[in-house]
Amino acid sequence: MDWPEQLDGFAKLLATSKDNSKRNFATSRFARRSLGLVTFNYDFVINDKVHIQASKSGRCSKIDGQWKILSVAWTIYP
Repeated sequence: MDWPEQLDGFAKLLATSKDNSKRNFATSRFARRSLGLVTFNYDFVINDKVHIQASKSGRCSKIDGQWKILSVAWTIYP
């Protein structure tokens, strides 16, 4: 599969592809009082073959009773 370099090209690829695609997630969470960290490890699978593995993490803070995202970082392993 030829991967597009821009987000709009990737969205078009997913919208028009006849291939079976999905993402498998593994999630972990950590929270202490009003600070939290959420991490996601996931695989992007097309036709039962892993094409991309990635990790994403976000720092959160509880403000006025609601969790707000402070920052997000991710790494992709093609």
